[in-house]
Amino acid sequence: MQTREGSLEEAIALLCDIPELQQGEALSYYAARVADHPHIVLIAEIDGQPAGFKVGYALSCDHFYSWVGGVLPAYRKRGIAQFLLAAQEEWVWANGYQRITVKTSHQFPAMVAMLEKNAYSRLPDQREKLVYCKTKTASGLLSSRING
Repeated sequence: MQTREGSLEEAIALLCDIPELQQGEALSYYAARVADHPHIVLIAEIDGQPAGFKVGYALSCDHFYSWVGGVLPAYRKRGIAQFLLAAQEEWVWANGYQRITVKTSHQFPAMVAMLEKNAYSRLPDQREKLVYCKTKTASGLLSSRING
């Protein structure tokens, strides 16, 4: 298994093959969302075949939003989502961001469990979404709490 930087087009092609993520949005919707923001598209591959993706973008100079990602049904239960999360975190911290925010819902219990396993803290939110955050302290150690 390996990850590489990919294109938004590749990620959206994969998204279209993940039934629970299909929202019928055009590529232009996704492109507009990341336009004018530093962003990363990660593609996970197994034996050279795309198996999953993760897309995120900067909300500010120190805050990164892990926006959308998924694993193709045929490749699930192989640790690919965890692998993508770790690769994205590595990129985020290496690029100077101090906080990662992720939104999900109870509809995706495996995602909720993975975030909690990886020291993301659930934050209060007034909508239906579950919001998780992970911060990097000045010492470089990760903290699952957010102050302010």
